[in-house]
Amino acid sequence: MITLADDIHVLRARSTHWPSPSNVVVIEDGDGLTLLDCGFGTEEARDGLDRALRTLGYEIGAVHTVVVTHPHLDHAGGIGLLPERVRVLGPTGLGETVADAVASAELIFPTAVRALAPERADLEIVEHFRTDCGVLDGPVEVTALVPGEDVNIGRTSWQVVLTPGHADGMYSYVESNLGIVVCSDVLVARGTSIPWYAPGGGGTRGYLGGLGRLAELDLQLAIPGHGGMIYGADNCSAAIIKTSERIERRTDAVMRALDAGPLSFAELEAEIYPQRVYDVIPWAASVLATHLLEGIEDGALHRHDDVFSTTA
Repeated sequence: MITLADDIHVLRARSTHWPSPSNVVVIEDGDGLTLLDCGFGTEEARDGLDRALRTLGYEIGAVHTVVVTHPHLDHAGGIGLLPERVRVLGPTGLGETVADAVASAELIFPTAVRALAPERADLEIVEHFRTDCGVLDGPVEVTALVPGEDVNIGRTSWQVVLTPGHADGMYSYVESNLGIVVCSDVLVARGTSIPWYAPGGGGTRGYLGGLGRLAELDLQLAIPGHGGMIYGADNCSAAIIKTSERIERRTDAVMRALDAGPLSFAELEAEIYPQRVYDVIPWAASVLATHLLEGIEDGALHRHDDVFSTTA
């Protein structure tokens, strides 16, 4: 547990290597505790959260509110471990998705990707997410937040900032007075595949737009969903720029490769990640699929059978 202030703490996951739960922000207030994201919904995760909260003098029962950035189960699966009375705030649709392993897997590896990549069409990940991440027994009631809204927690006030791309409708939460952003899986993080995105998650334009909104803010500390925190205005700014550049370089790399001649999906995968990434998270293929589908939609790319080419 890392203490940022008397009432603000960060529970960091032990590893960034998948499967790894998200970092969890813990805020003390007069009524108990509020969590920003809550990690996996497994018993192991519950034990880890319980131990961490006890170091602050609390039990899990003290958690009265969870504010969630997006419905991926490494960030929201832990809702099911908390007291039934807990209040949940977050994006629209969160409550249904976290209770449905099939829907959760579809966010990560959509049907559209299977259609583009025949060699991955039979990839089975539903049971993996159900077992390793935890799925709620049923839908949970969620108070839907909207961009620009302020979420007041104790002495702090967190503005909802729309930062899609990694997930559709994903939010970051900004405490302007303290210069803190809880940015989930928006910014590049060492030891992870981030920036990661899939078709239906808001696209690269949505991702870059969210990064632009963060760039306009006076940020002194960024708390990512995985990995270490980013301290200082210059480093926060550099992380935003680096993430934007990485997304744009991927688009350029795919176009350059196809300018040299038609290629299959499998042949193009190396333009995005090294093979070791696909060996751990084969759904990393969703990133390439996003770029290809955007290129086809824009009229820059063409697909014939299982081969892609430029239209020029």
